[in-house]
Amino acid sequence: MNELNGEAEVSAAGQITAVASSADALPGATFAACMGGGDCTGAEIAAAAAAMLPMEFELGIEANEIIAINKLHADGVVRADIHVETTIVNMAYREGKLARAVAAIRDIAGSHVFEDGNKRTAYDVAYKLLGGKIDPQKLRGVVADAAIHKINTAEEIEAALDR
Repeated sequence: MNELNGEAEVSAAGQITAVASSADALPGATFAACMGGGDCTGAEIAAAAAAMLPMEFELGIEANEIIAINKLHADGVVRADIHVETTIVNMAYREGKLARAVAAIRDIAGSHVFEDGNKRTAYDVAYKLLGGKIDPQKLRGVVADAAIHKINTAEEIEAALDR
């Protein structure tokens, strides 16, 4: 197993907020080692948790696709203090396309995952997750509001999309 270093990113509720995997370790082993007090970076924890999702678990998008979408609008550079894998893990906690799109909007636009192009990326990811079955103007407005923190929580974002 690769040597792991750094610290885990865990929310106040004890939920993992970031994940990553070691190239030569099983994700479950990496995750267990990290959560058992091992020295792990947030990215290592986020990737390990994301990799532990069952193979049949389908979110409709992967972290590398989110980065590729950002590259259509900007340079694909993820901020140093944030991990795209966190968005994948947060989406995995949600049931249904709308709830997953809401998590993506909150994480990408609200947390400003990328150096540039967050609103455009969040819009495209949400639009894809919703299968294009949403009013584009409404979606743009909700993404813009999330980006400036006019709406912050998943509940507020979902309510705004339902209006």
